[in-house]
Amino acid sequence: WLAYETKSLLIGESADASVVASLKSITLAHEEVEHVIEVLTMHLGPDDVLVNLSVDFRDGIQADQVERVIAEIDQEFKEFLIEYRDRPPKQRPIPQWILDLPDWCW
Repeated sequence: WLAYETKSLLIGESADASVVASLKSITLAHEEVEHVIEVLTMHLGPDDVLVNLSVDFRDGIQADQVERVIAEIDQEFKEFLIEYRDRPPKQRPIPQWILDLPDWCW
């Protein structure tokens, strides 16, 4: 059972779809962002999530504006992910094949 529960962390499970949607919403709340191309996430451990974000900024904004928006998004992601991390973990059902293992396996 422990192997089943930790396997997803060992292979770099992505964050829940609701988390990805929240990260996308945080990004799109900035008027300088035209659209989010891709949000990739990977759990690095039980308390760490790596986020790779591809964004298209609106035409005509200056480099210093882009830097400011990136810094703001970074801070907002950190605040959101701290809240996400502090939520109680969802309980996953134990797969039937694990429950069907013979007693000597336990």
